[in-house]
Amino acid sequence: MGVYIIQQKLFSLNRRFSIDDQAGAPAFFVEGKMISIPRQFTMTDTLGNQVAHIKQKLPALMPTYLIYAGDRLAVTVRRKLGLRPTFELEGPGWTVRGNWTGHEYDIVDAGGMAQGHISKAWAKMADTYSVETPQGAPDAEVLAVVIAIDAARPRDR
Repeated sequence: MGVYIIQQKLFSLNRRFSIDDQAGAPAFFVEGKMISIPRQFTMTDTLGNQVAHIKQKLPALMPTYLIYAGDRLAVTVRRKLGLRPTFELEGPGWTVRGNWTGHEYDIVDAGGMAQGHISKAWAKMADTYSVETPQGAPDAEVLAVVIAIDAARPRDR
């Protein structure tokens, strides 16, 4: 099982942050372009190898992000229209299940097995997530989905 902490820094000029393992050591790095239309993020491992690329799809009625693993489109994350933020995933047969606040949710595969459990911390200055993945889960893709969901969430929370 993998346990990761994603903490985005509010005032980072280059929009670069690390995803740390449970011991606090960097496991992945995410870099977003400060001024980019569409919004884009690149996720690398600790050796600098790209493991995922997240790109906003434009034009789109609702925020939509495409997640690439290598040159393969792995997952599409789309915020659905509604009073509360809900998301649909296209690709590996995953769905998002969670509570109305968006602070606790699971990414579940077609067989009902959790691929990731996400908890967002309350009352923090920066968005902080704890992500637990089971043994054998595609950790980088699960983490990329969490980043895309955070980017697609309404900012008036």
